[in-house]
Amino acid sequence: MSMTKALVHKFRDILREYMRQIFLAAKVARLEKFEIPAKIKLLSEQWTPESGLVTAALKIKREAIRKAFSEDLDKLYSS
Repeated sequence: MSMTKALVHKFRDILREYMRQIFLAAKVARLEKFEIPAKIKLLSEQWTPESGLVTAALKIKREAIRKAFSEDLDKLYSS
């Protein structure tokens, strides 16, 4: 198996584990199906006040996130 294929498989395993953990937490919280993310995208960059994506109190800046990740969000919701 090539290095690229190995990395793709490893990434899929990591993504699958994150989704499993999200589902388990949602089950414990007794969330409805529509409240549970069906798809996620893992990002390498941190959301910090310096990045402008969160406040100094680490509250999410929704509009800044929408603008910064509009393409990614469109892809997640359309596929």
